[in-house]
Amino acid sequence: MTTNLVVAETHALLLRRAGLHAASAFLKTVREAPTEIEYITAEREEAAIGNWIERFSDQPFSLADAASFVVMTELGIQEALTLNHHFMVAGFITLPARS
Repeated sequence: MTTNLVVAETHALLLRRAGLHAASAFLKTVREAPTEIEYITAEREEAAIGNWIERFSDQPFSLADAASFVVMTELGIQEALTLNHHFMVAGFITLPARS
């Protein structure tokens, strides 16, 4: 499971670092099973801003991170496959494990 904001961030990163072919291939394959994409609605965006970005103003959470936190909380997901330490700061379990 991922969000459309993470897909957009990953696509942009691949464009810069790996080029157009890799970025296009990513967009094609990320939509295939078993990946599920959760879309960030206006309500989810408002929750991300209010519950995470504003509430934890001492943390530099990106909108994509905060929106992921909202979706994970809604769906009862505790673990995130990420190298981003903000997920651990927000109380989620990161895989691979970080200390």
